[in-house]
Amino acid sequence: GSPRPPPGGAHTHKRTQNEALKYRPREKWPTEHFWHQLGKEQRMSRGILQEAEAEHIVRLPKRVKGPNNWQQRDDGNWYMEMPVEAPEQWPLRLYGRFNPRTGCYTFILFCGTLNVRRLDVGKRHHNPDCNDVGPVHKHTWTDRFGDKWAYEPSDISSANSIRETFFAFLAECHIAFEGQFREPPQTYQKGLL
Repeated sequence: GSPRPPPGGAHTHKRTQNEALKYRPREKWPTEHFWHQLGKEQRMSRGILQEAEAEHIVRLPKRVKGPNNWQQRDDGNWYMEMPVEAPEQWPLRLYGRFNPRTGCYTFILFCGTLNVRRLDVGKRHHNPDCNDVGPVHKHTWTDRFGDKWAYEPSDISSANSIRETFFAFLAECHIAFEGQFREPPQTYQKGLL
């Protein structure tokens, strides 16, 4: 599994009031009885996901069917999105973003609108517990911080190609890819690839 964030709420430096609110630990979840009464759709619409549930989603065998088509939007970045098939009914999708100007890219396994697992390459991250992680990092869902906590992986580096990184991310998320993988264009272009 992935590393876990440290317990407690000790901070190494003072924050502004807005920063403190942004990074406050998640409140206690409802009682277990109430939790099971809510359906998956209700929990997803409320942004509620337990860490154990997120890990269960990641471990499920899943698949996507290619090719992955990249589309450029007005901001100049390339985006792709693919539905993810799983044996259980979860609203899963695979998302990718590539910035041709900086070379930064992201892959996300979404459940509804929640990042169950995320990989960022090319930009640093500041964790809610005040430790910084490097330009290659993975976000994992936690009960305490939701998707805001990240760690530096040992299996991926900035030396990996986008293709290698994509397939390593899929392997971690237990997603089989059926079809042809297409890398995003390296330049600003309009249209669909």
